[in-house]
Amino acid sequence: MGFYLMGNYPKDKKNKEERVIKLTLDFKKQVYQDCLDLVEKKNQLLHHEIKAAQEAGNDQTKSSAGDKHETGRAMAQLTQENLGKQIDQIQLLQHGLNGINPENKMDKVEIGALIQTNEMLLFVGVSLGNLNVLNQSVFAISLASPLGNAMRNKKAKDVISFRNKNVEILDII
Repeated sequence: MGFYLMGNYPKDKKNKEERVIKLTLDFKKQVYQDCLDLVEKKNQLLHHEIKAAQEAGNDQTKSSAGDKHETGRAMAQLTQENLGKQIDQIQLLQHGLNGINPENKMDKVEIGALIQTNEMLLFVGVSLGNLNVLNQSVFAISLASPLGNAMRNKKAKDVISFRNKNVEILDII
């Protein structure tokens, strides 16, 4: 069985070698843009949900059904607060991404690095999970994540042990 963090990778050597791609700055820029687009899409969705929650709260204030009215208003307020917290998190993601220059070539694992390992492609920036970029599976992780922290400052050809598996860093850009 192969080393799988989050992907469905082929188990035989031939297919494993086929999934190793040549890292380019153009591909890295596309990964970065896809991260920005995903965060912006989440931001827009949350703002839409807040607007809907505000409208629902306003509808509740027009009601005069006593306790039911108060409960409805309280629920709408709680929903707005929870969405506000999620927007704060999205803004942190946007801020983290805005600090990355995808044109910079990296020679070690740090924020903004695109990494090819013997098992997967990783983009170190913010935790967004699995992205499909130009039909390639790329995992957007934070440097503070367990894997990001284990790889911190490592260079191409370094091998780390993660979850009892050896992970070789093949290339960094």
